Amino acid sequence: MPTSALPRWMNDLAFALLLLTLAWLIMRPPPLEPVQPVPYTQFKALVREGAMAEISLRDKVIQSRLVAPSRPARYPHPD
Repeated sequence: MPTSALPRWMNDLAFALLLLTLAWLIMRPPPLEPVQPVPYTQFKALVREGAMAEISLRDKVIQSRLVAPSRPARYPHPD
C-alpha cells in the first residue's frame, strides 16, 4: 500500500481550501459599472433619443443604463 508524503487530514484540508476558493471566485459579485452624474436636461434628451436600455426611479434618484455605453458623449461636460 503506497504511503502519502502528507497525512490524510492535510490532504483533506487542502481540498477543502481549494473548494472554498473556487466557491468564492464563482460567487463574488461582479464589478460595479462606472457611474456618471448627468444633468436632468441631458437625461431627458437621451430618453427622447432612445439611448436608455433601463431606467429605475427610487425616491429622488433616477438611475439608468445606456444602450451603448461606449458611444462618444454628445454633450459638453458642465463645469
